[in-house]
Amino acid sequence: MSGTTAMSISFDNGLGSLGNAYNVDQSIYGQVTLAGNSALMEWANGASSGHGYGTYTIQAQVNGNQPGPAIILWPGDNNWPGQEIDIVEITPNGSGQQYGTVHWNAGGSDGYTAQIYYGVTAWTPHTYQMVWEPGLITFKVDGATTAAVNQHVPVDYAHGGMNDTIGFLNNNSNTSITVYQVDYTPLGTTTPAAPTHTPAAIAAGSGGDKLVLKLSQDAYNGDAQYTVKVDGSQVGGTFTASALHGSGDDVLTLSGGWGGSAHSVVVNFLNDAWGGTTGADRNLYVDGISYNGTALPNSTASLMSAGPASFSTPAAVTHNPVALAAGSGSDQLVIKLSEDACNGDAQYTVKVDGIQVGGTFTASALHGAGADTLTLSGSWGTGAHTVQVNFLNDAWGGTASTDRNLYVDGITYNGQAAAGGNLLSAGPVNFGIAASGGTTTTTGTLPSPANGGKLIQGTSSADKLSGTSGDDVIIGGRGNDGMTGGGGADSFVLAQGDGPDWINDFAAGTDHLVLQGIARSSVTTNLTSYYGTGGLDVHYGTAGDAVFLQGVWQLGASDLVFA
Repeated sequence: MSGTTAMSISFDNGLGSLGNAYNVDQSIYGQVTLAGNSALMEWANGASSGHGYGTYTIQAQVNGNQPGPAIILWPGDNNWPGQEIDIVEITPNGSGQQYGTVHWNAGGSDGYTAQIYYGVTAWTPHTYQMVWEPGLITFKVDGATTAAVNQHVPVDYAHGGMNDTIGFLNNNSNTSITVYQVDYTPLGTTTPAAPTHTPAAIAAGSGGDKLVLKLSQDAYNGDAQYTVKVDGSQVGGTFTASALHGSGDDVLTLSGGWGGSAHSVVVNFLNDAWGGTTGADRNLYVDGISYNGTALPNSTASLMSAGPASFSTPAAVTHNPVALAAGSGSDQLVIKLSEDACNGDAQYTVKVDGIQVGGTFTASALHGAGADTLTLSGSWGTGAHTVQVNFLNDAWGGTASTDRNLYVDGITYNGQAAAGGNLLSAGPVNFGIAASGGTTTTTGTLPSPANGGKLIQGTSSADKLSGTSGDDVIIGGRGNDGMTGGGGADSFVLAQGDGPDWINDFAAGTDHLVLQGIARSSVTTNLTSYYGTGGLDVHYGTAGDAVFLQGVWQLGASDLVFA
């Protein structure tokens, strides 16, 4: 690194020119920590190594009240005693006071002068600065001058002397130093090399619960630093913002075992800075928070001065089955419903014969863990009816576990059961209620061919069966059968163990599905598609059997016959 070239290291993409490293913790994005015996330095391999006159700015946090951590400028020729300059050290008297030192070679022994930084404390991030110019070294902390030295000031390489390299040390198990940013500006220039402010992904903690914060900053004379506490306990260390406000967000993911109760979240902005204008101001912005995939309300804040901002996560929503009711009258339509809840519950409306009953309902029970019971009352009578369930707010998060769906698990009208279905996308699905309060016809015997139709019997293998222009009776049998009825009113006979079948031309209201030995309560339907072809899946029995009705969107009141 040339002594006249500006530099900036933010530790978001390695160690930069600080390649002489020993026991340095780089596990947290945007910072490094030295604890115990550890070191991080530029290589000192000659008088021109490192940097000369200019401004050295270090953002760091020194932890401890004993000697051990240090920010140093080391002689470029790697010889000591020599022109070592210590920007920060800790006094040995146990007070925790910090100080700066200028060393020189005093005839083969170490000569030095030390300057105490009064009022500068450990355990807090500070911006340490040293300005090296001919005949004068000035030490500053957080923009305030703490000491100046005008004796034994070394000369840099460009003016006949030697440069210094930047380094960090720790040699005490009771102390540490965390470094966030390193900048050098050559003398005679006004700004250091601009650090990159690419939005960063940061993670800390462990556990199954995920708290995700989106943050950005106004960066002035260094990046904003902050900590996060959940329920009073800090998660991770001190974080450093990268993204500039209005140009993206850092994403901080904190993991823990916090559970579904309400929680407090506190973001503490540590190092506010103000240069006198709006363009010279360091601020931190919380641009949004989510907990276990659910965005928190009121989860933004602009931290224009140092200090905490508090947020809260609500208690997790319970999904116990609920009983709902609407309408009035002697007829009772009872619908069992459940949901897949993703970032909110499924909502729906219900119409009977085109007239909405009640308002917008919200599902509660999770599919497979019970069902809500919606009881609608009216004066609909014993004729055939159409029940329409309209799913209002479908949602899809990209995976099967982040999908919002609605399930109609069953329907009864005045005590008579009807089949339900799955609503996997927003929109209405109709269910038929047959006259006299039933949804199906039970005959006890198989129908017979009529009007020139035939009895067509499949085998136990996968068959392709085709009917005539008459009223055929087609029995697929076991195996994955493909069936086409042709003209007429055809009856397709299905039984448990028949497997998945396919009917190409089922005509709702004309043809019949004859379910032999199948309980009404085991029949469910859902709209789906196979190979780009839409239709209705009818599941029946207890062995996983189903038949796909190509091009059919709902069944009529008399389409199912139980034999």
